[in-house]
Amino acid sequence: MPESLAELLGRHRRSEPDEIKQIKTFVKSKYNHKVSVKLNNEQIRIETNNSALAGELRLQSNNIQRLINTSKKIIIKIV
Repeated sequence: MPESLAELLGRHRRSEPDEIKQIKTFVKSKYNHKVSVKLNNEQIRIETNNSALAGELRLQSNNIQRLINTSKKIIIKIV
């Protein structure tokens, strides 16, 4: 008997890329805030609803690049 779509999707969980996990962990441990991170071939976009945190993350963007060992451009967005 065929399985339902919900059962198939329930078993297939995509894990987050390491870069996303590292950025989220860094922000949570250092600033005690959650952020949304989106990744594509050229850039990493970090989204937050806190303007003070966004400003601080802009200052930390070089450190974040070194932490995750990437040359992708880091963009900080306030949503």
